[in-house]
Amino acid sequence: MGTGVCLSPLEIVRLSGSAFTFGVENHEVDRVKVRIYSPAKTVADCFKFRNKVGLDVALEALRETWRGRKATMDELWEAAKVCRVANVMRPYLEAVIPAEAGIQSVSGCRIEPGMTEMSTLLRDS
Repeated sequence: MGTGVCLSPLEIVRLSGSAFTFGVENHEVDRVKVRIYSPAKTVADCFKFRNKVGLDVALEALRETWRGRKATMDELWEAAKVCRVANVMRPYLEAVIPAEAGIQSVSGCRIEPGMTEMSTLLRDS
Protein backbone atom coordinates (compact mmCIF):
# COMPACT_ATOMS: atom_id res chain seq x y z
CA MET A 1 0.00 0.00 0.00
CA GLY A 2 2.15 2.82 -1.24
CA THR A 3 1.24 6.41 -0.72
CA GLY A 4 2.99 7.56 -3.87
CA VAL A 5 5.40 9.62 -1.79
CA CYS A 6 9.06 9.03 -2.57
CA LEU A 7 11.32 9.95 0.32
CA SER A 8 15.01 10.63 -0.10
CA PRO A 9 17.40 9.00 2.34
CA LEU A 10 18.18 11.17 5.33
CA GLU A 11 21.79 11.87 6.19
CA ILE A 12 22.74 13.70 9.36
CA VAL A 13 25.65 16.15 9.37
CA ARG A 14 27.03 17.98 12.36
CA LEU A 15 27.96 21.62 12.33
CA SER A 16 29.54 23.62 15.12
CA GLY A 17 30.53 27.18 15.87
CA SER A 18 29.74 29.85 13.33
CA ALA A 19 28.96 27.25 10.64
CA PHE A 20 26.04 26.20 12.86
CA THR A 21 24.86 29.61 14.08
CA PHE A 22 25.45 31.79 11.00
CA GLY A 23 22.43 32.65 8.88
CA VAL A 24 19.72 31.42 11.24
CA GLU A 25 16.44 33.24 10.66
CA ASN A 26 13.28 33.10 12.75
CA HIS A 27 10.04 32.56 10.87
CA GLU A 28 6.49 31.64 11.73
CA VAL A 29 4.82 28.77 9.89
CA ASP A 30 1.20 28.00 10.75
CA ARG A 31 1.60 29.99 13.98
CA VAL A 32 4.64 27.92 14.98
CA LYS A 33 7.97 29.66 15.38
CA VAL A 34 10.71 27.92 13.43
CA ARG A 35 14.40 28.63 12.91
CA ILE A 36 15.70 28.05 9.40
CA TYR A 37 18.87 28.95 7.57
CA SER A 38 18.95 31.90 5.18
CA PRO A 39 19.05 31.28 1.44
CA ALA A 40 22.72 32.36 1.31
CA LYS A 41 23.68 29.90 4.07
CA THR A 42 21.72 27.15 2.34
CA VAL A 43 23.62 27.75 -0.91
CA ALA A 44 26.96 27.69 0.93
CA ASP A 45 25.94 24.44 2.65
CA CYS A 46 25.07 22.93 -0.74
CA PHE A 47 28.59 23.71 -1.91
CA LYS A 48 30.08 22.45 1.35
CA PHE A 49 28.29 19.13 0.93
CA ARG A 50 28.49 19.06 -2.88
CA ASN A 51 29.97 15.56 -2.79
CA LYS A 52 26.86 14.35 -0.97
CA VAL A 53 24.14 16.34 -2.79
CA GLY A 54 25.88 16.80 -6.14
CA LEU A 55 27.43 19.84 -7.76
CA ASP A 56 24.34 20.16 -9.97
CA VAL A 57 22.21 20.72 -6.85
CA ALA A 58 24.64 23.35 -5.53
CA LEU A 59 24.66 25.16 -8.88
CA GLU A 60 20.88 25.10 -9.11
CA ALA A 61 20.60 26.45 -5.57
CA LEU A 62 22.98 29.29 -6.43
CA ARG A 63 21.24 30.01 -9.74
CA GLU A 64 17.74 30.05 -8.23
CA THR A 65 18.80 32.11 -5.21
CA TRP A 66 20.46 34.69 -7.45
CA ARG A 67 17.64 34.83 -10.02
CA GLY A 68 15.01 35.06 -7.32
CA ARG A 69 16.95 37.83 -5.57
CA LYS A 70 16.77 35.88 -2.33
CA ALA A 71 20.33 36.85 -1.39
CA THR A 72 22.80 39.54 -2.32
CA MET A 73 26.32 38.82 -3.53
CA ASP A 74 27.65 40.06 -0.19
CA GLU A 75 25.40 37.65 1.71
CA LEU A 76 26.47 34.75 -0.51
CA TRP A 77 30.13 35.65 -0.11
CA GLU A 78 29.89 35.98 3.68
CA ALA A 79 28.14 32.60 3.93
CA ALA A 80 30.81 31.07 1.69
CA LYS A 81 33.53 32.37 4.00
CA VAL A 82 31.80 31.19 7.17
CA CYS A 83 31.23 27.72 5.67
CA ARG A 84 34.83 27.63 4.40
CA VAL A 85 33.88 27.19 0.76
CA ALA A 86 34.83 30.64 -0.53
CA ASN A 87 37.51 29.28 -2.89
CA VAL A 88 35.11 26.65 -4.20
CA MET A 89 32.25 29.11 -4.73
CA ARG A 90 34.31 32.03 -6.09
CA PRO A 91 34.25 31.00 -9.78
CA TYR A 92 30.52 30.31 -9.65
CA LEU A 93 29.78 33.58 -7.85
CA GLU A 94 31.79 35.42 -10.47
CA ALA A 95 29.85 33.65 -13.21
CA VAL A 96 26.44 34.77 -11.95
CA ILE A 97 27.40 38.43 -11.66
CA PRO A 98 25.69 40.36 -14.42
CA ALA A 99 28.58 42.04 -16.23
CA GLU A 100 26.21 44.61 -17.64
CA ALA A 101 25.56 45.83 -14.09
CA GLY A 102 29.11 47.16 -14.08
CA ILE A 103 30.29 45.00 -11.18
CA GLN A 104 33.99 44.40 -11.71
CA SER A 105 34.92 42.12 -8.81
CA VAL A 106 33.70 39.86 -6.04
CA SER A 107 35.56 40.35 -2.78
CA GLY A 108 38.61 41.68 -4.58
CA CYS A 109 38.65 39.01 -7.31
CA ARG A 110 38.64 40.71 -10.68
CA ILE A 111 36.14 39.44 -13.25
CA GLU A 112 38.01 38.23 -16.31
CA PRO A 113 36.76 38.44 -19.91
CA GLY A 114 36.10 34.68 -20.08
CA MET A 115 33.40 34.94 -17.46
CA THR A 116 30.71 35.37 -20.11
CA GLU A 117 31.32 31.82 -21.33
CA MET A 118 31.19 30.51 -17.77
CA SER A 119 28.03 32.47 -17.13
CA THR A 120 26.43 30.87 -20.19
CA LEU A 121 27.49 27.43 -18.99
CA LEU A 122 26.03 28.09 -15.54
CA ARG A 123 22.81 29.51 -16.97
CA ASP A 124 22.26 26.62 -19.38
CA SER A 125 23.22 23.76 -17.05
